[in-house]
Amino acid sequence: MSFRTKTILLFLLTSLIPYLLVIVYIVHNTKSEVVSELNRDIDFSLELVGERLDNQLEVLQKEFIFIAKLDIMDDIMSQDIDRRISNLFKDKKADMRLKGDFFATNLKGKVVASSNIQAISKKFDFNQTNTKIFQYNIVGSFNNQKIGTIYLTYHLDNLKALLKSKSNQMLYLYNNQTNLNLFKIKHFTQSIVRSKPIGKLENMELFIEMDKQQALMLYNHFQLILLFSLLAGAVLISLVSIYFASKITKPINNLSQTALSIASTKDYAKRVSIHSSDEIGKMAKAFNELVMSIEKALAELEIQNQHKLKLIEEKSKNEMFEVLSHKLSKYLSPQIYHSIFEGQQDVKLESKRKKLTIFFSDIIDFTATTESMESEDLSSLLNHYLNEMSLIALKHGATIDKFIGDAILIFFGDPTSKGVKADAQACLDMSLEMIAKVKELENYWLELGVPKPFRIRIGIHTGFSTVGNFGSEDRMDYTIIGGAVNLASRIESKAKPNEIWISQETYLLIKDSIYCQEQEAIGAKGITQPIKIYKVVDYHDKLNTPMVLDYALEGVKIVHNSIEIENRASAVKSLKELLKCIENSNC
Repeated sequence: MSFRTKTILLFLLTSLIPYLLVIVYIVHNTKSEVVSELNRDIDFSLELVGERLDNQLEVLQKEFIFIAKLDIMDDIMSQDIDRRISNLFKDKKADMRLKGDFFATNLKGKVVASSNIQAISKKFDFNQTNTKIFQYNIVGSFNNQKIGTIYLTYHLDNLKALLKSKSNQMLYLYNNQTNLNLFKIKHFTQSIVRSKPIGKLENMELFIEMDKQQALMLYNHFQLILLFSLLAGAVLISLVSIYFASKITKPINNLSQTALSIASTKDYAKRVSIHSSDEIGKMAKAFNELVMSIEKALAELEIQNQHKLKLIEEKSKNEMFEVLSHKLSKYLSPQIYHSIFEGQQDVKLESKRKKLTIFFSDIIDFTATTESMESEDLSSLLNHYLNEMSLIALKHGATIDKFIGDAILIFFGDPTSKGVKADAQACLDMSLEMIAKVKELENYWLELGVPKPFRIRIGIHTGFSTVGNFGSEDRMDYTIIGGAVNLASRIESKAKPNEIWISQETYLLIKDSIYCQEQEAIGAKGITQPIKIYKVVDYHDKLNTPMVLDYALEGVKIVHNSIEIENRASAVKSLKELLKCIENSNC
């Protein structure tokens, strides 16, 4: 729905609704007043006619009583018809100006006197006329017994005389005993009816009935005129509403069309024509100024966009390079990654000799432990283990060389080093934490349904190795090679479950902080002399139990705080061997 249509409807609603409400109120109230006035008029007429009718009947009653008590009425009993009674009836009818006749009948119902001469000596059935509204018994003056009856027939004209003649009204009587209407000569399609009991006539009611359609004819004519006026007023209001709505919406539509045209064509040179100085004119002026500012801003923005486009292209390249480098970092040890991307190391085939502390670990009986597991469960379990070990290694600054199945190769001292002794200490700190973590994970693996939780062994050696990039110009690997690597691997293969075995070179670097026990020497390929091996126990400051020696001394006996020497030479030799045992921690 357009704005113009909405505005026209708004004008029509705000104008027509009050107008229609007023008209409906006038029509409704006018009709109610007219009907009420008609009812009041009928009630007044009914009251007036009823009073007059009662008065007339009261006079008739008195006259009947007077006539019935006349001595001449005795002639009825003797059937001596005296014309004086008939003349009396005629005189009374003339005096009272009645429309109808008096009848006097004997006990056999025969008319003996009447204001209607033709009815005398006849037997007349008054019930068929439905006009017998009054009767009185005639009593003989000699014996006070009923000798006849006086009747009065009544005519409609008598009622008309009581009410001013109106074509849309009629008067009639209703006999409640016989359920018959007297003097009702016509029927109205719609009528207004009022009734009143007649006091002088038992079982009789006086009715006034008015033709409602004829009575409301003037009102209906007024209503028709009002309807035409309503239509004319509605048309006039509609025309005025359309005119003013069009005049208001025309500049707004012009503004809207110009805005749509600018939006579709991007032609900011277009302007809205201003024809008024009111609020709409001010809005059009503001719109033109806004378009001018937009046109100016777009020109400036175009220049800025060209500069920003160059910056975005550069930023996009940097972001892409950053994403790529982040992905590549997953394949390199953090130390190697940072040294390459910070320019400390070139990506080329070269190597160097350095003294490193080399770490090897693997899972004992890995194949047997996992041969009954599905590949998906095995992958999830192994990745979880390697992730936990990697986090510990990175925490201590280790360089993770590679994962070989379940085995891990790690070294300390390249590309960054804190010194040979500090590197060896960091390696031992890392190893102890790894053993503790594996023991901690045993319950977790059991809950996952792994029947044999992983147990690992660790071998560590400190010595000179060749470290650097090995491979081809297109595919290279940063790793270590040499006899020291092989020796570390050999030591790891001899270690027992969840134990850390180290070479003598490493032991000499960490013995002040970590307590170790010498193990049986092992042989290694390419090395003629046996290799001394030490098992890592724990940090010195964590060992709270005294060292118990099971050692037999020859030539000397120690009892409580006293020493008994049996053979001085044997005693010296035994004590030297004991001291050596304590130093090597292999007693």
